[in-house]
Amino acid sequence: MHRIKFLLIHILMIYTLTLGAQDLVDVTYQGNLNRGTFAAILSTFLPDLEITSGVDLYRITYTTIGSDNLPDTASGLLDLPDTIIGPMPIINYQHGTTDGRNSIPSNLTGQEYLLASAFSTVGFISFAPDYIGMGSSRGFHPYVHPETEARAMVDMLSAIKTYLDEQEIEYTKQLFITGYSQGGHGAASAQRMIEEQLAPEITVTASLPMSGPYDISGIMIKLLFSDQEYFFPSYFVYSTLSLWTINPELFDDITEVFNPDFIDAIRPFYETGEGLGVMNRQLLEILERDYGGSFPRFMYQDSILNIIQNDLDHPFNEAISEYDVYDWTPKAPTLMLYCEGDDQVPFINSLRADSVMNANGAADVNAVSVEMGIPLDHGECIVPALKIGVPWLLSFLDNTVSVYDISVNSEEITVYPNPSNDRINIRLSDIEVDRLQIIDLTGRILWSKSQPYRYEALDISQYSSGIYFLRSVTEDKTYMNKIIIE
Repeated sequence: MHRIKFLLIHILMIYTLTLGAQDLVDVTYQGNLNRGTFAAILSTFLPDLEITSGVDLYRITYTTIGSDNLPDTASGLLDLPDTIIGPMPIINYQHGTTDGRNSIPSNLTGQEYLLASAFSTVGFISFAPDYIGMGSSRGFHPYVHPETEARAMVDMLSAIKTYLDEQEIEYTKQLFITGYSQGGHGAASAQRMIEEQLAPEITVTASLPMSGPYDISGIMIKLLFSDQEYFFPSYFVYSTLSLWTINPELFDDITEVFNPDFIDAIRPFYETGEGLGVMNRQLLEILERDYGGSFPRFMYQDSILNIIQNDLDHPFNEAISEYDVYDWTPKAPTLMLYCEGDDQVPFINSLRADSVMNANGAADVNAVSVEMGIPLDHGECIVPALKIGVPWLLSFLDNTVSVYDISVNSEEITVYPNPSNDRINIRLSDIEVDRLQIIDLTGRILWSKSQPYRYEALDISQYSSGIYFLRSVTEDKTYMNKIIIE
């Protein structure tokens, strides 16, 4: 019965997508963030980006399908450079876990809306959905639920294209997807939906999921039963409430799932959708006081734990498996960045996704650690991830696109042969480069030369196969070229 229900919902979702349920409802101007603001923010981890544009921010509302598969109105943030330079690529930023339904990009709360907006300072049209069950959307947010994460993105993309067409703002066919933490899961979810259900009408140019929990039913469930303390028990509660939101037949009340000691901490969050941090502190206090440490399994009744561990065909476990986003075959280049010291999302999620996706036949999927010999936790990981991820995304821009002070794959610099396995030639046309560097995907500078020149022949035979970057710096501009070593 559960599989039949899921199939019917899946068919209904595809049907509503193809019918064009994603209509633009309203656009509200939220203000401008000037160039100086972003120059200060980005200077710490993207020093080679000289920001020359501010960002205009808009709150978009649009029609979509809610978690109950009925019509809904959702919201999100749209960012446009305040200096339009011609047709621009579009990038989707999927935001991470927030404190509640109103801590969202379109309300300009927290810091993640700045990450979405930052992409517009380097030439992107950027948008960040608030997600279903947050912002304007009704109901409880179905946390890390792939279908609704993806649906919010796809429907918002359609709505903003309507707005851009109305305003005669030109955009290219290039679409990029990225996100961090829950947003990494959301990025993978959106990419999967587009490539498996909406191609060729929509295609993804490149995808950058970062530090996401891609294997919910395996790695994250093992963490639930682990004897190692985990200090974010609220994530398990949030995920369980999400399961109930999507599958209301699983149980009738939270008292059937959680032990009585924890109900008073959990119910206010479920009823309001606000206060995840408060709930986490209360759960930690109970676990440490009454159970000898922060072991999330003690929040659950023994009957539920027994089902999860021993009855794999139970509807509860089938529902959990629907939250996984690692077992599919990405078509677009996909770079999954992570940190091995991550204390919230085990980095094995990224390795698991990389292994399965490549075994499935993915052409260009890589999981890469961004740590440089120093363990970084979940919060510390985002800056080095962006430092590596942003140049990687820029390397896929069309040759004709110039992104302010960075030119990507410009005709002014020729790298040949590319791909190569032993030697490359670098030829410059009418520019004089002061510094030339080869950088790998972890951000390490493998080779550097600082002097004016017009031509260079490099031996690359000592480097492993993979993707690298040639960074060329002149007096007033930086050039990025992607190098493929076979």
